[in-house]
Amino acid sequence: DQILTRVVEIRGLAPLKAIVPKFMTRQQLESSLREDLEEDLDDILNSQEVLKTIGLLPQDADLYQMLLSLYTEQVVGFYDTETEELYVIRGLEELTPLDELTLAHEYTHALQQQHFDIHTLSESVEDDSEAESALAALIEGDATTVQVEYMRAYLTSEQRQEIFNDSGDSSIFDASPYVLKQSLIFPYSEGADMVNTLFFSGEREDINHAYRSPPVSTEQVMHP
Repeated sequence: DQILTRVVEIRGLAPLKAIVPKFMTRQQLESSLREDLEEDLDDILNSQEVLKTIGLLPQDADLYQMLLSLYTEQVVGFYDTETEELYVIRGLEELTPLDELTLAHEYTHALQQQHFDIHTLSESVEDDSEAESALAALIEGDATTVQVEYMRAYLTSEQRQEIFNDSGDSSIFDASPYVLKQSLIFPYSEGADMVNTLFFSGEREDINHAYRSPPVSTEQVMHP
């Protein structure tokens, strides 16, 4: 697969076993998200109470429904670290530039899982919200930097413009409370800044080392 070959060249990690993408409709995505969110319902309700108490959510807000709607709108692909399956939220026979970029991002997650077992790493910090957010920033920041480099190296200016035009409706995101927007953006924006700092101050191996000794707080992400 040409996309995977390019990702391997950018990231410097060879696949240890085959990675075969699958396609999922947005309706199937919503059903999958419901299952995941319902597993975390107690934590979501606790967060909802805290956020309402400190004034970051309206008193009549339903955080569960907000998250379901937001993720359903925003997710264009994902890699399931538990089943080790990669999904693109499409149903087209021919990949669009946005699909290609999504695959580049998600292939990076597959390589992270194969080399660093990010599933086990994530499970080890699931009771520590700061460490969990910091690890998510490393994982997503790494994939985002690969995605950006892929776009610069392999997509034409016309394809980049098509991606921006094909980004879809963001009305739910635009209408979401500030705290939810920032929570969604943080792993990608701040995570990418952290990974770029590691890369430009050393080399790719410094990023690999970060998985063996991950950041333990959002402070460390913002000030690597």
